[in-house]
Amino acid sequence: MKHFEAYNLGQIKEASIELGDFTVFIGPQASGKSILLQLFKLLLDGGNISKQMKNHGVQLKNDAREFFDLYMGEGMGKILRANSLIKADGRIVDLSDSINGKENLHDRVAYVPAQRVLAMAQGWPRPYSDFRLMDPYVLKSFSSRLQVWLDFGVKKDSGMVFPHQGIMDKDIESLLNKAIYVNASVNLDQSSPQMRLMLDTGESQLSYLGWSAGQREFTPLLMQIYWLLQNSNSGNIKGKHHQFVIIEEPEMGLHPMAIEALMLSFLELISRGYKVIVSTHSTTILQLCWAVGLMQKIKAAPDDLFELFGITRKSTSLRKIFENIVTQATFNTYYFDRKADGVVVRDISRLDPADEDQGMSEWGGLTAFGSKASEIISNLIASKDEF
Repeated sequence: MKHFEAYNLGQIKEASIELGDFTVFIGPQASGKSILLQLFKLLLDGGNISKQMKNHGVQLKNDAREFFDLYMGEGMGKILRANSLIKADGRIVDLSDSINGKENLHDRVAYVPAQRVLAMAQGWPRPYSDFRLMDPYVLKSFSSRLQVWLDFGVKKDSGMVFPHQGIMDKDIESLLNKAIYVNASVNLDQSSPQMRLMLDTGESQLSYLGWSAGQREFTPLLMQIYWLLQNSNSGNIKGKHHQFVIIEEPEMGLHPMAIEALMLSFLELISRGYKVIVSTHSTTILQLCWAVGLMQKIKAAPDDLFELFGITRKSTSLRKIFENIVTQATFNTYYFDRKADGVVVRDISRLDPADEDQGMSEWGGLTAFGSKASEIISNLIASKDEF
């Protein structure tokens, strides 16, 4: 799927999304970003979603509203209205067809929800059955996938979860380690019968609740990225399972320098052939989109991305990732603009700070306060002779 649309769906009055290699959703809380992202997964993985629900004892009826309660969460069935309209690649979609659609061998969309920290209990992913019936499906599915990866993707003799040799580009992994784990490692607890993750600082072993908020938020996301990289082929060719990666609010709990390192892992996913879709409130992620857009326009070299990220060691593997980004990757940005009669989703991919449209120039409101503060302080200084 390259393009999808939604009209009169919950608070969304109008949305038309052209997917790039990296697509960013921005906008205030409760503006419909998660609704649109979960809808996208349903359109592509509806058959698999229904099957997993049935495998866990859910009796599905041919009722789209009831299904939305089960899929998105209690009360979400009300977002469907009589005049709701959904299109995929220009064709009108009947949601019943998606819900009862053909099962695929693998999901096409990997989904990392904003509530990902709830997937972990005492340092170990919760099983699907541990959640309530009407908890969001994307959270339950995400949590159970983490458990599978820890069961089969980690060598039990070493117990090493992070860093995990041979999956991620080692320079990117090193930057993540420095920025988020402060050169500590994440290991399986070898001293207890209870399966759990521990943070090894070299001086002590910290249980999950002793980690920083950023480390707890990031670790489930990291394991999903490992899963994707492990199941992809080298050489910019995506694996056979997922095609799209949705990540909600990846910046949660992270310092801007840590977000920089995290963005490098997104670029590696793109270079492996995945299309990454992110919802965010982070100006750092928007600054990446803006900078890459300008670099592509002026035909910048991969070395300019090394400079942007402050990386002095110009490895061959990282250069290939950067070359793919500056020569081929497409970056799209959409602003969920709340109007009096509903949310209109606007394409602001140019991210032009000089544009007369404030939605464009202030990057969907993310830079509005900084711009206002600068203007007020400049005027105050100009009005005082002593300055």
